[in-house]
Amino acid sequence: LSERLHNELIAISCIYSDNLKLRLEGGLPIVQIPVEHPSEHTVSVKVTLKFPTGYPDEPPRLGLHSTSFLKENLLEITGLLEEEAQLMKGDEAVFHLVTKAQEYVDA
Repeated sequence: LSERLHNELIAISCIYSDNLKLRLEGGLPIVQIPVEHPSEHTVSVKVTLKFPTGYPDEPPRLGLHSTSFLKENLLEITGLLEEEAQLMKGDEAVFHLVTKAQEYVDA
């Protein structure tokens, strides 16, 4: 892992300690963070980020899963997050992307 990715994983582990799932696949980290509506806990989405070896110069690969959103909504939020990830190339992006997902869920 690069030092930047290592430091980012430590930071997000502190921020999302109760909900974060972290695993390695092929030596690369995969992070899963659930995002819930603040008052309607049945409205949620799991944001999965797979980090390529070139991260942060390459954006993380995104995956979203939800039983409370329609497929169209998942496609919309995925598209929005992928655009944000492209704009964040070169910068640490996890907190920003999860925040954007939270804004979508809260709306």
